[in-house]
Amino acid sequence: MALMQAIEVRGVTLPAAYIRVDRITGGKYTGFNAEVGIYAAAGVSLPLDTFGLAFTFVSGQDLLETAYLAVKALPDFSSAADC
Repeated sequence: MALMQAIEVRGVTLPAAYIRVDRITGGKYTGFNAEVGIYAAAGVSLPLDTFGLAFTFVSGQDLLETAYLAVKALPDFSSAADC
């Protein structure tokens, strides 16, 4: 699971940046944190940039899906498409 969209990273426009949740930490009652990487393409192993994101547990929803929905809720990634 990942997201894709055009984005500018460090002054360079990537027409199809690959945005992936790389790590989730935390707990159901204290909340979760995700480390999200922005990659130049799907096959690239090192991210160009990373950022952290806090999100809460949603009962009945897969944790990874919840993390990606939290990423898409950010204004910078609202137009990202699932891939």
